[in-house]
Amino acid sequence: MGKKIFTTVVLGVLLGLSVWVIAGAGDVVMAEGSDVNSYQLLATFNAALRLVSREYVEEMPFDELIYGAIQGMLATLDPHSMLMDPRLYGDLRLETTGKFGGLGMQVQITTEDKTLTVMAPFDNTPASRAGLQPGDKILEIDGESTYEMDINEAVERMRGEPGTEVTLSIFRPGMDDVMEVPLVREEIIVDSVPDHFMVDDATGYVRISDFSDDTAEELASAIQDLTDRGMRLLLLDLRSNPGGTLEAAIEVSQVFSKPGDLVVYTEGRNVEETHTEYRAAGDGFRTDVPVALLVDSGSASASEIVTGALRAWDRALIFGTTTFGKGSVQSIFNLSKLQPGAPDDMAIKLTVARYFTPDGVCIDGVGIAPDVYLEPVIYTGFTAHFVGSGYHRALATEYRLKHEIAPEGTFASLSDEELVGLVTAFMGAQEKPFEWVPGELTPEVQDQLRLYTRSEIIAQIGGVDGRANAARFRASRDPWIAEVVRLMQDETALDQARADTVVKLAELAAEE
Repeated sequence: MGKKIFTTVVLGVLLGLSVWVIAGAGDVVMAEGSDVNSYQLLATFNAALRLVSREYVEEMPFDELIYGAIQGMLATLDPHSMLMDPRLYGDLRLETTGKFGGLGMQVQITTEDKTLTVMAPFDNTPASRAGLQPGDKILEIDGESTYEMDINEAVERMRGEPGTEVTLSIFRPGMDDVMEVPLVREEIIVDSVPDHFMVDDATGYVRISDFSDDTAEELASAIQDLTDRGMRLLLLDLRSNPGGTLEAAIEVSQVFSKPGDLVVYTEGRNVEETHTEYRAAGDGFRTDVPVALLVDSGSASASEIVTGALRAWDRALIFGTTTFGKGSVQSIFNLSKLQPGAPDDMAIKLTVARYFTPDGVCIDGVGIAPDVYLEPVIYTGFTAHFVGSGYHRALATEYRLKHEIAPEGTFASLSDEELVGLVTAFMGAQEKPFEWVPGELTPEVQDQLRLYTRSEIIAQIGGVDGRANAARFRASRDPWIAEVVRLMQDETALDQARADTVVKLAELAAEE
């Protein structure tokens, strides 16, 4: 993608990380610029440590006490600073390659309620196939409460050998009960640009699921293919995209930029010394096609860098809901480089700066508001339980095996009464179904079940192209995509939608 004129910084991939850079450090200076008596405080800590190690009712390993104290100190700073044990530190380096094991979602402990929360599931992973959504609260992992559980332990519990099962207890805002969601772990390979196709004769669609080394190259290839097919408007979908590398975010941004355009800058405690600018390179693939950018509350970190840059350059209109607001910069400091004798397989991830959009906006904790607000589609009730339990996949498989000739077509032609009967019989055959009553199968729920189950049938019968075909089908039924296309073709309606958005965002702000 051309000469790189920036250093590598990594934005949140799996654990709610915002921005990281692998770094060393010089000597540690205690209580610099402070009147605090550092040695007295260290003596206080040492006294507490000795007391606990001698007198606590159960004998505790000394290293656990030390590491727990460090983790507690970092936890008082913000949700992103943490001690990284050997497993987590190793996973970090593995994740930046785009391949890792687990459930396939980014999580974090939220500042507001201190709960383990789904930021975004990656496409075609156990988490996404179970219908997990940004904002879902993970209350238990295999029956163990996540209350006051640190992020390291939570991630450790959710990871495991591929093929093994883990059950998450999920609370979704808007629901009255908790969902039990069984998931089977698998090796996660994230495809950065999983989908691109023509929505109509003039509108192309590209989805970016995360930002990694090959994202910009894959995006350029997709845009070129769509341009050759007559694309005059690009829908760039960053929904539920939790981030990736800063390098990839800049390379993606420069596809839509002029050489030298400011993409993002960062500032730390000392603004004059830490102000760092990242600009678009002078060569590489570029396009002038108009862009409609789709974002939601799961669009974070690198996604927000791209969104902020394209808005500042007036290169795109932003559709959807306010983004996550992940604008802090974390550096990864190897402990052995901080202090001789410290282990070299552990690290501290510490917030050292915040990043700003080209027009000087810091979105940390605030997010980027859309130009046009679109009502979020959040499935609750029966649909959430049905999909969370994996029943849509089981029903799709059962139906496909019973209807070997044109299973998708025959399923699509089911009447409402036939669909209700099919689902009722299926639920009756389950050994331990969730609690439900037939009255929950409202016309709205039936439409949702049709979408999920038919999409899964398409995926199953499509061979190597199954998942791509299913993605195209879902896009054809996506109310956001339909609305964006409509508005982009009607200037008067677009102007009205932008005016309505100002009022809507003010109302939402007043409710907070």
